Amino acid sequence: MLFFGPIDDLIVVRFSYILLKKRVGPVVLEDCRGRVEIFLSQKGENRMKIAIALSAIGILLLTFLAVYLIKDIRRHSIHMIK
Repeated sequence: MLFFGPIDDLIVVRFSYILLKKRVGPVVLEDCRGRVEIFLSQKGENRMKIAIALSAIGILLLTFLAVYLIKDIRRHSIHMIK
């Protein structure tokens, strides 16, 4: 069963790519390719900004999760004491 996990993911990704390629016009596709080339030519500049932004979002989400779990644990422990 360990073999089938990656295989079905590849099938879904490939199918999505084919479907997207049919639905998106060549002008939009060419524009996206141009933007990717510009992004990759800027070396580490944008990558660092994206890494910082994603890290900040991740920390924020983990903080919200921790606060929610702490409040939930306190709420349940108060009900158990009564």
